[in-house]
Amino acid sequence: MLNFIKGLIYYLSYEVIEKNWRNFEVNLTKIKNFEDIITYHNQFLAKCLTESLLINNSLLKIITNDLGGSCQSFITVKKYVSMFDANKIRTVFMK
Repeated sequence: MLNFIKGLIYYLSYEVIEKNWRNFEVNLTKIKNFEDIITYHNQFLAKCLTESLLINNSLLKIITNDLGGSCQSFITVKKYVSMFDANKIRTVFMK
């Protein structure tokens, strides 16, 4: 799970935002008026949303529901394992 999250963050940060930001900076050198800035900024935002797959509702539901549920299950199991280990340690030292 952690590897997936790291990969997703890398993809969003470097492959989507960084690449589009560089294109946005290049476009800013071409501006002639304020309208150009707004247009280039809207293009930047649209490309980021499209390439990050945040406008694909079915994929977004999978990420939020399924992965969120998996994370929640992992946290629950981790809590039980931690409680078991703590109780085991207490009983060993209390003897």
